[in-house]
Amino acid sequence: MEDATEESLSDRRAKWAVLGSTVALAATVAIAIWLAVAVSVDTEVSIDPGSGTIHLQGTEGNFVGRVRGTYEGRPVLIEGLPVASEIKEQPIAWRAICMVRDDPATDWSEARPMLRSHLFSDRMDELCKPFN
Repeated sequence: MEDATEESLSDRRAKWAVLGSTVALAATVAIAIWLAVAVSVDTEVSIDPGSGTIHLQGTEGNFVGRVRGTYEGRPVLIEGLPVASEIKEQPIAWRAICMVRDDPATDWSEARPMLRSHLFSDRMDELCKPFN
């Protein structure tokens, strides 16, 4: 009789442990989905009125670094990973990023390899086809 009582207590603990783990997993998935929808990965484009610098600022700027170049005599600064679909919406940024990435005079000294590979990815190659 004692064995049956101990076994039923063990079964209850196991059921609660499974239930608790399932609830924790569901909460983690819900939070991950919310973050994926709520977090914005915008590419900001600005033009400095004084210097005329075209500044493209994407995500992970501190991690991947920056590239400096020129487009039509204007300085261009690309920081972070610009989102290809958003660049197409801003013609000056679109053309500037395509011209700077292909210009041999571009300064890549502050860029990490990840930024270079992003700017020369298949997606960016497709985006820059009209300018080649």
